Amino acid sequence: LKSGIDFFEQKVKENHRLDILLKLPNNNSLVIDAKTTFKHYMDFCESQNENQKKEFLQNHIKDIRDTIKDLSGKEYFKDIKDNKGETHRPDFTLMFVNPQSALECALKEDKTLLNYAWQHNILLVCHDTLINTIEIVKKLWNIENQYTQMQDTIDLIKKMNNEFTYFLTSFAKVEESAKNCLETIKVARGHIDGDKGSLLPLIDQIQKTYH
Repeated sequence: LKSGIDFFEQKVKENHRLDILLKLPNNNSLVIDAKTTFKHYMDFCESQNENQKKEFLQNHIKDIRDTIKDLSGKEYFKDIKDNKGETHRPDFTLMFVNPQSALECALKEDKTLLNYAWQHNILLVCHDTLINTIEIVKKLWNIENQYTQMQDTIDLIKKMNNEFTYFLTSFAKVEESAKNCLETIKVARGHIDGDKGSLLPLIDQIQKTYH
């Protein structure tokens, strides 16, 4: 993936982390937003008290839900345009959660978390799923490029077909004109050496008369 063509980096605003905009086929796009600070998850990992761990875990899940809601309301890349001058607005945001265990424990505890994120146009990803998602994007681009090349070839075939049709039409006109020309030549020659009223028989008759 090439910077400025396949993906764009957002400028730093108010000390926010850099975000990435990935272009998708059909002028669609998605955003990668990295979230690595989850205080309640760290408390959950460090606590030895089971009751406290449960409370920290619930707070951690709430942190993720709040972040999902916050991300869904952001206006990403309002001023970013690609090399064709087109402005891209993301269809989905990839919320990258690090470490991976922070996402895994939340999903294990809250079975509705993925659906909640989906309803807000957010896809929860960690290291492994992010890489897989990017690979899917690359494959989508390859498919799109192949489709574009195929469409270009189809357009060329259509143009060739049109040109060949024009050629056949023109050739038929030339052939008809050639036939008419041959008929005209035949008639003209008949005036020279045709029947008795043509030029050469008349000359021959004059010669015989005065010989």
